[in-house]
Amino acid sequence: MTVDPSWKNPDLMAGPTNTRRVWLHLLMGIPAFLLVCLDWRVALLLAFVAFLVNTEVLPRSGWGGALMRRNEKLGGVAWYPFSVLILILMFREETLPTACGWVSMSFGDALAGTLGCRIPLKSLPWNVEKSWGGFLGFVAGATIALVLVRLQHGQCDNVLLWSLLTGLVGAVFESLPVKIDDNLRVPLGTGIFSALLPGVG
Repeated sequence: MTVDPSWKNPDLMAGPTNTRRVWLHLLMGIPAFLLVCLDWRVALLLAFVAFLVNTEVLPRSGWGGALMRRNEKLGGVAWYPFSVLILILMFREETLPTACGWVSMSFGDALAGTLGCRIPLKSLPWNVEKSWGGFLGFVAGATIALVLVRLQHGQCDNVLLWSLLTGLVGAVFESLPVKIDDNLRVPLGTGIFSALLPGVG
């Protein structure tokens, strides 16, 4: 295995901070599996509470402050619940797109951060700060979670295909060299893409 030495992201290579962020992503993704049995108004309230906690409580705590990257003000811990809140408002009772966007970010980004640090392989041609290891990790993590979400919502046709396509879309959104935070663009992008797939709605 050849590791491209040009792939260096000091924010992701910081072990303790990255590990905390990975675990936070995973923990925040678990409630996505409850959407199917929650009234959308309750889910909206919970997302709003999570947004307030992540913006007002976590930054002031020692553990929460350690989650922030260098020069990061309103970071991913704030944009993450905000994007879920937007998805809930967009789709309301139609919980599948919201759940797809939610778990794509949670499980996809968690595995991307882990493999991107441990097995980066080579840098992506469109973004040298991202690696193929992280890209493939995102696809794998998101696809597994998306399969579970779709089965939970009673979808049995082409589950693996639609989940893999959504995972690929999420990985592309996550790796784009743009200034919009990935915790915003990935859930919204994959959620909207999922809503356009057959069998939704």
